[in-house]
Parts: sequence; C-alpha cells; structure tokens
Amino acid sequence: MSGTPITIKPGTLNGKNNLYDAKLSLIQPFFGELKRFEIQYENWQELPSNIKDSLEIIIIDDCGNPPIHTLMTRSKLKRCNFNLSIFRITDNLKWNTPGALNLGIMCAPTNWILIMDSDCLFESIEFGKLMNTAPLENWIYKFPRKRITNNSKWAKNDRYLPCTILFHKQIFFNVNGFDEDFTGQWSGGYGFFDNHFDHKVRIAGYHCGQIPWITAIEYMDDFVGPRIYRDHSRDHAINTNLMYEKMRNPEKNSKKMLRFNWELMFSKRRV
Repeated sequence: MSGTPITIKPGTLNGKNNLYDAKLSLIQPFFGELKRFEIQYENWQELPSNIKDSLEIIIIDDCGNPPIHTLMTRSKLKRCNFNLSIFRITDNLKWNTPGALNLGIMCAPTNWILIMDSDCLFESIEFGKLMNTAPLENWIYKFPRKRITNNSKWAKNDRYLPCTILFHKQIFFNVNGFDEDFTGQWSGGYGFFDNHFDHKVRIAGYHCGQIPWITAIEYMDDFVGPRIYRDHSRDHAINTNLMYEKMRNPEKNSKKMLRFNWELMFSKRRV
C-alpha cells in the first residue's frame, strides 16, 4: 500500500429530520475492555438530556472477560441515566466483530444507526453536532478522528475512521449487513469486514461521504489498554484476499447472519 492518504468527499445532509427527531442507536462491540468501557460510560453520563432522550446505546459483549454486564454492579456504574442494553454473544468466536455489529443493528429499535469501535467516542459537543444533522437515507457517513495517544506518530493520523459509520438501517438490510465470513473463526484472518461493507454499499448504488466538521475521539492501546499492539499483517492478508475474492465474485458474499448464540443480559430505560 502507498502512503497516499485515503480521503472521501463531504457527505450531503439535507434529510427531512434531524437525529433528535428521528432517534439514533449507537452500537459498540466490546471484548472485556474494562478501562474503555469506563471511559465510554462516563462520557454517556455527561451527555445532555436532549441527546439521551433520543439515543439508544446498545453494547455487544463478544464473549469477553470480564462480561460487560457484570460491571453494572459497580457503584459508580449503577447510576445509569440513559437508555442502555447489553447483549452478550455466548459462543467464543475469534474476532467476531462483524457478527457483533450485525446483532446490535438487528436489535436496535431505531432506523438510524451509528456504529463505533470500543476505543472511539463522540464527546458531548461533537455528539450535539451529530444529532443536529439531517442525514439522507441513501448515504453512509464517516468522520475524521483525533487520537488520544502517547505515540506522536500515531497521533498524526487524523483520516476518517473506517468503522465509525452513520447509516439508515434499510441500507444494512439491503446489502445483507456485515459479512460474517470475515469472522476469524471462519476465515482465519482479521479485519476488512468494514471495507467489504463499504464496497457492497457503493455497488448497491448508495453514497459514502464524510462529515468533516464532526470529530470522533480514538483512544489508542498505549493510553487505555489492555491490549498490546501486535502485528496483524498476516491476519490482515488473509481477510484482504477474502475481500478481493468476494469483490470479484459477489455470489460468494454471505447472507447468513448471527451464526452464534446470544442473550440480552442488561436493559435500563432512561426515566
């Protein structure tokens, strides 16, 4: 791959309703990431009431340890004043982020979906900007990032986040969601399910744009842990090859979703 930055054009935002009126579901997979969950939880607690009234937060625990729902017994996490659901995948499948996202989106009660990795968030001001947008149903939208890291080289990368995406649920169903063939349990590789999703979206005639004035925060591993950076080049190569194979022959795209057992472990409604 070359060092040329990957960019996308600004997206068009002139829909009928803003996200305060349309309502929004935030989907985030986790895998036993205690520190990251605590950072997210504190951020959710501090969101303004008008955002909380229009937001559903759906956590998918990908069979991690500790189980995310057990953290809700901790005293500082008991004061849940937002809409929160925690689902747990009970089959321990390697690198099952595409399946976790599919589960969260299919369980979401709203038509508008925002997916984010566990190390990413919108701070209160940025979330307010997002909720004021009026997205179009035939677009998916991405966002630039600001990295929180002690590594100056990593901090320079501010291009859009591949797996922080805003879109209408109908797009998801029309392209058969995230292809679970990219789950490491089945492919033996890692990643590129989001790149493949983008490809399916474009091939289906939808548009992809960036909202350049709304910035997502990305906490890097060196700042919050507990993961230690590892070289995924071999794992990436496997799923890269799988992606190109599916792009050449779309008949190989999988339509089967939720190839695992799961349970709803926690639900709290905002009052």
